[in-house]
Amino acid sequence: MSIHLGRFLSLPWISTQTLSGIGGLALVLWLSSPNVEARDFRSASAKTYLDRGLESYRKGEPSRAIADFDIALIFDPGFADAYCSRGLARLAQGEWDLALADLNKAIEIQPHLAEAHYNRGLVNQRKGELEKAIADYDRAIHLKPRFAPAYVNRCGARYQSGDLQSALADCNRAVALDSRLAQAYNIRGVVQAGQGNLEKAMADFDKSIRLDGRLSETYINRASLRVERGDQEGALADVQKALTITSELAPAYFVRGNAWRAKGNSERALADYAKAIEVDPRYGQAYQNRGDLWFSLGNLVAALADYQKILELVSTSKPRNLHRSARFYPPVQDTADIGEKDFNQVLRLDSTMSRLERRVEEIKKQLAEK
Repeated sequence: MSIHLGRFLSLPWISTQTLSGIGGLALVLWLSSPNVEARDFRSASAKTYLDRGLESYRKGEPSRAIADFDIALIFDPGFADAYCSRGLARLAQGEWDLALADLNKAIEIQPHLAEAHYNRGLVNQRKGELEKAIADYDRAIHLKPRFAPAYVNRCGARYQSGDLQSALADCNRAVALDSRLAQAYNIRGVVQAGQGNLEKAMADFDKSIRLDGRLSETYINRASLRVERGDQEGALADVQKALTITSELAPAYFVRGNAWRAKGNSERALADYAKAIEVDPRYGQAYQNRGDLWFSLGNLVAALADYQKILELVSTSKPRNLHRSARFYPPVQDTADIGEKDFNQVLRLDSTMSRLERRVEEIKKQLAEK
């Protein structure tokens, strides 16, 4: 089962599809809403361009937003909110180092800007730097104790790092602060499922969908849980709903493949695993499940190709979703790669690599005997 933490929430509410990389944690994006009095004509102009840039960002146009933030910083080179916002827009474009530089600058100018620490946590989380991300969320919460989205994101980071109890406490706090925060219920559902509390997880996914029926990741998560509980028809319906919201979602095809496989329809399962891989060529769990299915069908050559692809991904990059939490779309978004150190730790926990290597050797031996 593969659970998707989804896009992190934004304040104000905006679509963050550009940031929800497949296999990544749902990240709550905070667009800083500056409450600054114009110091002079220069800073008034800076705020005008900042506001226009934020509007472009909300429309999913990060390049245009960056252009306006650049102009805002020409008018006012010390405008921390402009650096903070440009950092998010750069993150949306995958420019992690530039995003980090902007957020560092915002914090240098205005150390008590909670949103800057929060957004830097988002960047560090996307980079797999979980300790740094948690430290940033800690600081944001210290500066702004009722900052509910910071608790949600810290919940995700703690879940990623394996601290499920602290993660659950953070999501509970977020819900206490804002009971209509749909993503808080979605991520808490992931944590509950990780603890084996499947009824509570289902209740949280249901609540998230009631609050916001546009979160495709919650439908995917509920579908994953339904597959595990034997409700394949319900899972297929949830995946279809997710795909009507966002069509190119690798986890949706992966989960649907699992549902078809559970129903005994290998042809459709293979087609959906292939589609998941087409959308995200580094989707490790999709290769593994497809390889397992090929192996069970007796197609050793195809199974070997999929298993070897996983080993190649491990040696040359970082495959997505190949770890002990792969039954849920793991935190990460939105959408991020986990760090090499964390990834290797997870592999050791699961013995995934040992299993794959043994299976590869087994298949090679069988093929040689033919």
